[in-house]
Amino acid sequence: MRTLFGQRGISNNPLIPVTIQRVALTPFERAIKRVLDVVVSMTAIVFFSPIFFDCRGCRQT
Repeated sequence: MRTLFGQRGISNNPLIPVTIQRVALTPFERAIKRVLDVVVSMTAIVFFSPIFFDCRGCRQT
């Protein structure tokens, strides 16, 4: 199951799984990740906005 999710264990005994986890992000790394998330989402909104606001099929009265 852990190979299905891409997790690696360090136990030689298959009955006692031990999972290696990453260290928590520092406040600076969290800030960089948050900025990157916002930039990517804003870029996606700008890129896909013509699809959202396309009114060629809209009825005008």
